[in-house]
Amino acid sequence: ALQGAVRARSTQQVAFLDSEGRAYSTPVHTLPSARGNGEPLTGRFSPAPGTSFVTLASAEPDARFVLASSHGYGFVTRFENLIGRNKAGKAMLNLSSGSSVLTPSMVANVATDRIVAVTSSGNLLAIAANDLPELDKGKGNK
Repeated sequence: ALQGAVRARSTQQVAFLDSEGRAYSTPVHTLPSARGNGEPLTGRFSPAPGTSFVTLASAEPDARFVLASSHGYGFVTRFENLIGRNKAGKAMLNLSSGSSVLTPSMVANVATDRIVAVTSSGNLLAIAANDLPELDKGKGNK
């Protein structure tokens, strides 16, 4: 089944995040076309044993995203921080035990956008995007 999709241009990079919070990137134009069966990401990257790719993102390098874990920690980062050359990826999101990576959300304007979080118990929190720290990598705020 389709795990995720993102709209991108052939001149951009696409970043994949694994279950351990590491980011892997490649140019969009090097990905297989819509014809055929595609190719496994493990042919391009070398994730740690037992990890799996969980989400992806693509944008211009100066675009901002919210990176967050299922335990409620998160921060704002530029897309360029998700881009790297290592086959083993680069550490982006520090996860606490038992937490998982959530799909990154684009922040159009840090000064005016709001981030809304809903807990599994039904509580809702809406905060200004500029209340979250802007980090290159890390755990972020709860």
